[in-house]
Amino acid sequence: MALGWNEHIIDVSKLEPNGVASLTRDIVSMQIRVKFNENTTATLIFDSIIRDETQRGKVIFMFDDGWSSQYTEAFRFMGKYNLPAVIAVIPSHVGWSGYCSLQQLKEMYAYGWDMANHTMNHATLKDLKDVVDIEKEIGDAEAWLNTNGFTRASKSWRTHIGHMMQECCKLCNLA
Repeated sequence: MALGWNEHIIDVSKLEPNGVASLTRDIVSMQIRVKFNENTTATLIFDSIIRDETQRGKVIFMFDDGWSSQYTEAFRFMGKYNLPAVIAVIPSHVGWSGYCSLQQLKEMYAYGWDMANHTMNHATLKDLKDVVDIEKEIGDAEAWLNTNGFTRASKSWRTHIGHMMQECCKLCNLA
C-alpha cells in the first residue's frame, strides 16, 4: 500500500465462500484482515465501505400508451412489491375514456414510476411528411411531460409500433 489514501476494490465474483458463507445472499458483515511484514506497524482507517450495486441485474417494466388498467391493475399489483415502472404516455390521450387521468399519472410518478414520451398524438413517425413534423410530435410531448412535472424520463421516447427511421435517429443523435 502506498502512503496516503488507497482505494481497494474487492471483486466478490473472485471470492470463494468459507463455511456457511454464501455469495448469493446479501453481504451483511465483512471481515478484513491486513497482514504486515515483521517489525512494521500501520494504522488502518476505513472511511467507507460501499457495496457496488452496478453488478446487480436490472429490469425495467415498460407500459405503452397510459391505459387506465396500468393504474388500476399494474400500479396496484406492482406496488405490493415496491416495483416501479415506466409508462410511455401519449399526452393528447390523457384523461380520455380508457386512459389514465393526469392525477393518476402524478400519483404513480410520486411512487417512483416514470412517464416517458410516446409522441404527442401517437403518430406513426415514419408516416409523417418531414423532420419538422417529427420534431413537433416528440417536442410537444416532451414539453407536456415537463410542464406537468414528469421530468425524470421526458427525454426518453418510444416510437409508435416500434417504427424507427433515419430521421428519428438524427433527432436523437443516433445516426
